Amino acid sequence: MPRGSHLPRIKYPPLTMVQYSGEAYSSGIEIHERNQTPLRVYNVAKTIADCFKHRNVIGLDVAIEALKEALAQSKLDVNELWRYATICRVTNVMRPYLEALQ
Repeated sequence: MPRGSHLPRIKYPPLTMVQYSGEAYSSGIEIHERNQTPLRVYNVAKTIADCFKHRNVIGLDVAIEALKEALAQSKLDVNELWRYATICRVTNVMRPYLEALQ
């Protein structure tokens, strides 16, 4: 969610919302249409960078597994991933895992 916005109050499912500002919020958004409704979702590379950014909340094993799966399924452009890692400030965290998996 954009920084400064109010978090929605819902009881189920349990959600943890994070707020981003600037380029960290606006970059990597793709628009997919489902049932004539446009949905804004982050692309694979931005999602993986976000996983590494929030590794202390979701677990480093989840972030590594997401990286492995995206590379194995050829759904990831490494240059694009590196760009989002720079935006999310996780290049130093991701570098050893990316080097080990390539």
